[in-house]
Amino acid sequence: MGLGRGRTIYALVNYSIVDNPIGINVIPHENYSMQELIRLPQQKNTMATFKYRDRVVKWLFAKAEYRLMDNNGSTASNHEISAYHRVQHHFKIGLSSKWKKKINYKLDYSLNITKQNFKHINSSFKSHVPHAQLSYHHRKSFLWKTDLTYQKSFGHSIASQNWRLDSDISYKSKGSRWRFLLKGRNLLNLVPARQVDVRFTPNYTEALSYHYFAGYVVGGLSWEF
Repeated sequence: MGLGRGRTIYALVNYSIVDNPIGINVIPHENYSMQELIRLPQQKNTMATFKYRDRVVKWLFAKAEYRLMDNNGSTASNHEISAYHRVQHHFKIGLSSKWKKKINYKLDYSLNITKQNFKHINSSFKSHVPHAQLSYHHRKSFLWKTDLTYQKSFGHSIASQNWRLDSDISYKSKGSRWRFLLKGRNLLNLVPARQVDVRFTPNYTEALSYHYFAGYVVGGLSWEF
């Protein structure tokens, strides 16, 4: 919904109830396991999204965003039905300049929270992600953009924090269809950096630890038709 003067508000709420959904009952044996279809208790799901964007002054915009996912369900194993409750929150606030200016910037902060209760076992995972972007463009011939991101993630038994710097440069001379590209990724980490994550399922919570590529720079040419 637009409110004039660059202000926009968007809201959406979705609530659903599923009566006696069909699930899978796992029956473990010594050397194998069997699966059978089973009717589960009522399942309730709520999804909500709220977005707000406003022009603070002529050249500055502010935005806020919130997303919610709330799931109440159940699973079955060896004819035992167990309930679970999982809630996911996503918050984001930011400031950005007007793109028509030669020098532009973006500043934003994201907070993600996931919590789950299963068989009276509480699990949670959080991540804080501040981000800054600075860009400069001269007409359509030269563009430089740099992104700096810090991510701190942690749960009950795992944690990680990483800085990431990405930078792009492109140049095209006047009258030419060739464009030169130079891209740098993860420039602050010359060795692979460790990142943690958590995968939530109705039956369990799985902690993940992985390494992503070390920093690199790649160049190229593109032809504009």
